[in-house]
Amino acid sequence: MISGGGGVRGDLGISFCRYIAMNFIVACHVLQYYDNELAWWFNCGVQIFICISGFLYGQRRIDNGYSFIKRRFIKILSGYYVCLLIDVVLLYIFSDQVVDIKDIILMVFCKGTIAGLGHLWFVGTILFCYLLTPILSQVYEFQNRKNFKIEFFSFCVCLCIVVQIHLPQFNPIWILCYICGYSIGKLKLKDEKWLYKASLLFVPTSIIFNIVKIYMKYILKITLKNDALNSLYARYGNLCHLLLGVSLFLILYVIYKKFLQHISGIAHILKLSDKYSYDIYLAHHIYILGPLSILSLQISTFSKIIILIGLISAQSIIVHKASALLNQLKISD
Repeated sequence: MISGGGGVRGDLGISFCRYIAMNFIVACHVLQYYDNELAWWFNCGVQIFICISGFLYGQRRIDNGYSFIKRRFIKILSGYYVCLLIDVVLLYIFSDQVVDIKDIILMVFCKGTIAGLGHLWFVGTILFCYLLTPILSQVYEFQNRKNFKIEFFSFCVCLCIVVQIHLPQFNPIWILCYICGYSIGKLKLKDEKWLYKASLLFVPTSIIFNIVKIYMKYILKITLKNDALNSLYARYGNLCHLLLGVSLFLILYVIYKKFLQHISGIAHILKLSDKYSYDIYLAHHIYILGPLSILSLQISTFSKIIILIGLISAQSIIVHKASALLNQLKISD
């Protein structure tokens, strides 16, 4: 997600997927403010981001797990802490919301969120995925074994169970989304038909699962009173979202490669988006759904859009430059 310069070796197809995912997320939160049901479909942008991260690191050889984790943590957390500091100061100055010091400490350790910054759950999740990446790299050393697919499936099931029982702050299905992206990245390294094979697996499955979800939710309008069934139904919905995110990543990649890559000027837009996508993700939420929501102002829609773009852009640039400076100070190897 934070990889700049067009993803792997300047692959602007990845940059296009990231750009769309970023816009999906911002649109999701705007729609959520207006209580529009489409918000819960546009929020698959997060799953696209997670899948992209897994896909990128699935194509990298990791010889030193400690160095890999150190670099990823510094890059993610530097921007996160800068944005968190800015947001807490803004809330203290401009909002009536009482920010509990205990909640801030929990956020420092990625253990929770506060009102207006709920989207930052993503940071802890992606850090956990990065911790998992060297292990996945070791697991894939055995990919030529006869029963590898069965063993890998069993590993994923066991991992999800462990996360569910012992790490309830993480959603195991979002971890699985990262693993799906990682596996597609590994497939790309060894098979020229990787895109076709991955699409053949994920796209039809996503269509079937999401059609069933739509039928159950909007036509049957199922309401479950049993807590266990409710939990199972919610997990099914999360699985549908995983499949939708991975499928959209593959579809968007094809769209760019087939129809858009030769359009004049698109490369410049995508490289700029690559540079600031993570910073925009961190910065945008407080001005849309948070206590400082611009959408609540009694002004014209056009004025809201202009102010939103200005505030999000300004904070994103500050976060990017400040975190880049921290990275230079901290990353020495």
